[in-house]
Amino acid sequence: MALRAFIADAIVVAGGPREGALLTENGRVTAVAPVSEVPSYAEKIRLPSLTLAPGLVDLQVNGGGGALFNQDTSPEGLRIIRDAHRAMGTTALLPTLISEGTEKIPEAFQAVRAWHEKEKDTGILGIHLEGPFLNPERKGVHEAEALRLDPSETLRELDFSGFGKILITLAPELVDERELKKLSSHGVILSAGHSQADQAALNKAKAAGLRGITHLFNAMGPLQAREPGLAGLALNDDDLWCSIICDGAHVWHAMIRLALKAKPEGKLFFVSDAMPPAGQKDPQPFTLYGKKITVKNGRCLTEAGGLAGSALTLFECVQKAVREVGIPLPQALAMASFYPAQFLGVEKEYGSFAPGSHADIIALDKDLNLKGVWVGGMNLETKIVL
Repeated sequence: MALRAFIADAIVVAGGPREGALLTENGRVTAVAPVSEVPSYAEKIRLPSLTLAPGLVDLQVNGGGGALFNQDTSPEGLRIIRDAHRAMGTTALLPTLISEGTEKIPEAFQAVRAWHEKEKDTGILGIHLEGPFLNPERKGVHEAEALRLDPSETLRELDFSGFGKILITLAPELVDERELKKLSSHGVILSAGHSQADQAALNKAKAAGLRGITHLFNAMGPLQAREPGLAGLALNDDDLWCSIICDGAHVWHAMIRLALKAKPEGKLFFVSDAMPPAGQKDPQPFTLYGKKITVKNGRCLTEAGGLAGSALTLFECVQKAVREVGIPLPQALAMASFYPAQFLGVEKEYGSFAPGSHADIIALDKDLNLKGVWVGGMNLETKIVL
C-alpha cells in the first residue's frame, strides 16, 4: 500500500494536538511529521478544519447494530457488532459475553477463535467474560441462575493459547485465590466487578494477579464513611486500572470528576457497555434472558426500570465526557483509546499514532461530530445506517 499523508489542522499525539501530517504505509503509522517533510510521492488526503485521533478501543461491547453477542455467538454476529462500532469510530474491541450457562462460553470462544483464524487485524482483540463468577448480591441485570463460583469447572475445556486477549470480570471475594492465580498464569486479565469485595479480599486478589475494576461505581459496594466498599477501595488504589461508563446514565458527572481526581493519570478509562441498540439510527427493543429491554431517552431499561447496559457507542461517550463532564478533548480521547489499550497490553498496536501501530484513524470537527473513519489507513465503507 502506497505512502499516504493525512494532513489536518490537529493530530492528537502524546503531549497534545499538533498540526501536521500523519503518514501511513501498508496499514501502519510511520510518523507524524510537519507538512513540509511529506515526501512528494505520497498520496495526500487533506482534511482542513478537522482533528485526527486514533481509533477508539472499547473493552466492554455486549452488542451493537441490533446484535447481542450472548444471542449470536458466531462470526457473523461478531461482524455485525464490529461493523456497527467501527462506523462510530471504535476500531478495536472486546466482544463481551454476559453471564451465561456453561455451554455458551465455549461457543463464544469458538466464534472468536474462528474469526481470528479467518480474519487478520480486524479489530476483534479477544473476548471479555463479564461473569459468570459474580456476587449474586451485586448481579445487576445478570440472571442469578447463570452465576457460577468455580472457574476451574466452568472453563476447564477451554484452550487459552494463541487466542488473543482474554479479560474476565469476577467477584474476587467468591473465587478461590488458587483459581485466580491459575487464570493469571494463562495470561487472563482479571478485573473485579459485580462484587462486594473488602480490603482483605482485594489484597489477596491483587496478589493473585487482579489488575482492574470493571465499570467503577456500578454493581459494587458503594463509597461510605466507615465502609469504603469496592468503589472506595478502587479510588484509593493507584495500582488498579478502572473502567467507567460515561453515557450519562450509569455514573453521574460529579462522580466521574471525583474518579479523575483520585486515580493516577491513565488508570481511568471509558467503556461503552454497549447493547444491541448501539450504532442504530432508530434503536429497537431487544431481549436479554428472554426478557424485553426497551430504549428510553438513550437508556436500555428492564421492565422494572433498571439499567441493562448502554445504548451508546464509545464515541458518543467521548462526546458526553467533553460536553457534559468537562473533560478536555485530548484527555477524553486518550481515555477511550490509549489508556484501555495500555490496560489490555496492546498499546503498541492500537490506541495511538506511535510508529508501527495500526493506521486506525477518526476525524472530528470542532463541534465533536464524527466526520470520517479509516481502518488500516483505508476509508471505512459500511452498510450500517447511522
